[in-house]
Amino acid sequence: MPAIRFLLTDEIPPLCCAQCAAGTSDQWLGLTERMTHFLSVALLSLALSMAVTLKGGSHAWAQGSPAEGARVFDRCSACHQVGAGAAHGRGPHLNGLMGRVIAGAAGYRYSDGLAQRRGEVWTPAHVRAYVSNPAQFSGGRSSMPAQRLRQDQMDDLIAYLASQGG
Repeated sequence: MPAIRFLLTDEIPPLCCAQCAAGTSDQWLGLTERMTHFLSVALLSLALSMAVTLKGGSHAWAQGSPAEGARVFDRCSACHQVGAGAAHGRGPHLNGLMGRVIAGAAGYRYSDGLAQRRGEVWTPAHVRAYVSNPAQFSGGRSSMPAQRLRQDQMDDLIAYLASQGG
């Protein structure tokens, strides 16, 4: 029971939270503070997993139609691939994009601007910002042209990308 040992000793589980994993959490918290820290991390994890489960797995990321999103994705397919056998082209493959670390597809060389965002993960808000203005999102330069999509088209695209697992 590593969690119980954490509460009763000065040990911190290695993957308790981002602070603990980075080694920035204070190891010498009192019992009350350790219990509060542990319970807050545990409750947050439970709430997030329940939200994804209740919303229907990977489709919890978006409210659009994956089928319609496949049509919107056609304009992206000149540079990006999804699905079985997807490979990097002019742009990286987009399998498993939602929740993946930005600039995190192995084997693809990203621009310096995107590489600087490696501590973040792709969310619907990130996809919206990137697709709408890639140069601004990546710090000034991008080979991807900005896409002018209606709100419903963006929702559909995000739903489609969320349906394309890793």
